Amino acid sequence: MRNGFSLKKLGKSFVNAFSGLRIAYRQQNFRLMLCLGLGVFILGFSFKINYLEWLILIFVVGLVLSLEILNSFFEELLDILEPTYSRKIKVIKDLSAAAVLMVSLTALILGIIIFGLRFLKYF
Repeated sequence: MRNGFSLKKLGKSFVNAFSGLRIAYRQQNFRLMLCLGLGVFILGFSFKINYLEWLILIFVVGLVLSLEILNSFFEELLDILEPTYSRKIKVIKDLSAAAVLMVSLTALILGIIIFGLRFLKYF
């Protein structure tokens, strides 16, 4: 087995990653977060936010979506490892969901900071 660079391997990695995105898109929460993220980007264009604000929004939206994918991953993995109800598995799933919630609340606060005064001026 060669350890060198291979375009074929790289291409296969991207195919697998996009397959994962399709799987994530089937999840209701991921679609919700994606729609909210797109809404935030529309607001950003509408309010002509600055470069730093764009960086913050892009990073936070990407973080929320990535964490939602990881949460789905943990749920799927844990369902395979323990198909019947387990209090310990529930705790792990709840902690994973709490991580998504914390990042989402942080994103909401950042959105309020970035857009709050702009909304007040608009109305």
